[in-house]
Amino acid sequence: MASENTVVVRKRIWIAAGLVTASLFTLFIGHLWLKETDTMWSMVDGKSAPGMLKIELIKTLRFGQYTTAVAWSSDGRYLATSDYYDKVVRIWDVKSWRQLHVITKKTMGAGRMLFMPDSKTLIVSSTQLGDDRSAVTLVDVPSGEIIRQVDGPNEISGPDGWAMANQPRNFDLSHDGKYLFVNHRAKQARKAGVYVYDAKKWNIVSFIRPKWGVMALAAGPLDDQLVTSDVYGGLQIWSVSQAQMVEEFPITSSWIKSIAVEEGGNRVIAGQAGVGRRRDQVSGKIVPYGDMDTLRLWNLKTKEKIASATLSPQIGTVRLWREGGIVVASGGDRRLVVYSLSDLREIAVLRKFSQECADIAFLHDGGLLAVAGDDEVLIYSIKFGGNPNGD
Repeated sequence: MASENTVVVRKRIWIAAGLVTASLFTLFIGHLWLKETDTMWSMVDGKSAPGMLKIELIKTLRFGQYTTAVAWSSDGRYLATSDYYDKVVRIWDVKSWRQLHVITKKTMGAGRMLFMPDSKTLIVSSTQLGDDRSAVTLVDVPSGEIIRQVDGPNEISGPDGWAMANQPRNFDLSHDGKYLFVNHRAKQARKAGVYVYDAKKWNIVSFIRPKWGVMALAAGPLDDQLVTSDVYGGLQIWSVSQAQMVEEFPITSSWIKSIAVEEGGNRVIAGQAGVGRRRDQVSGKIVPYGDMDTLRLWNLKTKEKIASATLSPQIGTVRLWREGGIVVASGGDRRLVVYSLSDLREIAVLRKFSQECADIAFLHDGGLLAVAGDDEVLIYSIKFGGNPNGD
């Protein structure tokens, strides 16, 4: 009898162990599936709202080390990605997700890339090495061949060159593709600022330098406009053809690291660098500065704040998608957050990165979002049953 009881107990132990193992395996597979698909929600203010907005991770591209930039062609056929350490730019076919071209050069590893409006030319910012004077490299998209290197405005000094002499902090294209705005570093402060390039002849046609420097830039609402930000939290609107400031107004009390401007509209998103410490010009003491609301939505026409939000200590990158009525921003806490464009209401957190989110790009007409971070590029589809903002 005791022997039979022992057998029964052993069977029960084996059955229990099997059930536990199966449960753990199911949880593990479920965790991997959820992490990889990231099927998002249709939610507003934490409540289910079917048909409003749905974001789903549809593709993960893994390659190289430290992916720093992503860009969509305007026709939706191509995606460009950049590997910083491998000095490689890749051009992908969006329909098949096949690599069409792999372009390697010592000045690759871009921090910023943009396609020209005709989708035939890719503009790649240079990472300066040695005595190379190039500021940007132009790539022919159909062939993958480098067709031109555009020189920066600054002289290279020393036998090995000054590594930052012509490296752009960031750049943007005017909406009509006529101008390329490049925020250049320089060894001499008076030479640092925004250089305006003719996007056909690729020569410098104008120079813009605000009093307090340029921390970020973006093409303005209109073709002939440029918006810049400075170290004291101010925004400036410039007439490009006249190289003159049209308007200036304060946004916050700390320097603005990233801005996104609504094309043809009045709204601008400003991402603050966060609360820091600096020396007071009067007392000479080290004092804290900066506002807790690191993300701010402003109306350029009325010069009034529409809304604000707090995203970790600082904003890395911010992009807006007017057609979808949303803003996506990355913070210093490595979160990637989606906000409503109308009032900066937080809708959801897309991803928490282990390292950082390096770049964000919308395919405006196709409802796709590309995000570079953690040595991979994440592709999200965005669908909605109606504009979340109702505008």
